[in-house]
Amino acid sequence: MAASTPQPEAMPAAAAQVPPIAPGQPGQPGPPGPQGGQARAPQGAVSPQGTLAGHEPGSGKLVGEVRVATPAQVREAVAASRAAQVGWGRLTFEERAAILQRFKQLLLDRAEEICDLITRENGKTRNESLFMELLPVADLTHWFAKNAGKLLRDEKLRLHMFPHKQSYVRFYPRGVIGIISPWNYPFSIPTGDVVMALLAGNGAVLKPSEFTPIIAEKARALLEEAGVPRGLVQVVQGRGEVGAALVQSGVDMVVFTGSVATGRKVNVATMAFGRRWRQMIVALETPSARAAVIYSKFRPRRNSARTRPTSDTQENSRRMPSSTKKPGTSTDDRINNR
Repeated sequence: MAASTPQPEAMPAAAAQVPPIAPGQPGQPGPPGPQGGQARAPQGAVSPQGTLAGHEPGSGKLVGEVRVATPAQVREAVAASRAAQVGWGRLTFEERAAILQRFKQLLLDRAEEICDLITRENGKTRNESLFMELLPVADLTHWFAKNAGKLLRDEKLRLHMFPHKQSYVRFYPRGVIGIISPWNYPFSIPTGDVVMALLAGNGAVLKPSEFTPIIAEKARALLEEAGVPRGLVQVVQGRGEVGAALVQSGVDMVVFTGSVATGRKVNVATMAFGRRWRQMIVALETPSARAAVIYSKFRPRRNSARTRPTSDTQENSRRMPSSTKKPGTSTDDRINNR
């Protein structure tokens, strides 16, 4: 890997990330109650000031607070990510991979700090925070950074009726991916989805669970420290209504992990918003789930077929059938015959 990696071009000014409130220091208690104990709202409850506070499940000590996003701020976050995605999508796989490999190294270098935050906010043991949260993300990032270029390279199509022509499928980023994630794996699930979206050239807007909002802010900060352009990855905080606002914000794709009931609501909301042509992503995290929906974050847009000798004639375009979809990709396709 080259020592110096080309950086994306300067992005136009866009809406800023909804700023989190500074996290509490380790062991810092919440506000005192009337009898000297801690008086605090239930985990996941929005305060009158429009904030979510994260507390240690065992002790109730404050971990940190974040601001809840309004629907307007959700739309601004999507617009900011879309503006940053233009330059990011122009980078090569190798250039994006180099930045994500730096993110992987940051995870390993700061494993103790990150696992401590996961344990304090979620209640997992430190061993589980390391082996079920942090290391899987580091491994996923490394694998996709090494293989994304190969997985998403041009696919040659065999045309048995036209041996004198060459045809291939080329993949392009979708744009901005909306990600809604659960509380039980607050780092590995959303961060893995974000990494895959980024390597495919997309922006990402993450809505984490209201029960574990703090670690998502940490993941975003580490990605930006590694070299991901500021604004490309956005975090919008809040309860279910913020997730609904994200679905209706104009994102190009939705990745949802959670219950069947909520997944159905997300699906219905997407349909009602007039995005029937988009591939809907629902990862069902329940024992009753009988099938997984294969999803993709990359769009094949042009299947170029070239004759021998070449001709300047371009024939009619059409949409490719769904059977040609590839995991890690999406469809909105055209065949150009020259």
